[in-house]
Amino acid sequence: MRSKILIRFSEPDLRAELLQRTVMGPIVVDYERITRNFPEGKGTVEMLCVYEVANGLI
Repeated sequence: MRSKILIRFSEPDLRAELLQRTVMGPIVVDYERITRNFPEGKGTVEMLCVYEVANGLI
C-alpha cells in the first residue's frame, strides 16, 4: 500500500480541496474534491473521508 501511496502523492497535478468538514467528538468527516492525473488525462473526483482522532493522531 505504501508504494502505491508514494506514487500517487508524487503526481504533479494532485490537489485536494476541502469542501465541507463535520466534527462529532473524535470523528471527522471531510468531503473533498480531488484533482489528479488519470490514464485518460487530468480530472476530478469527489471523496468522502472519515477519520477517528485519538491522542492527536488520525
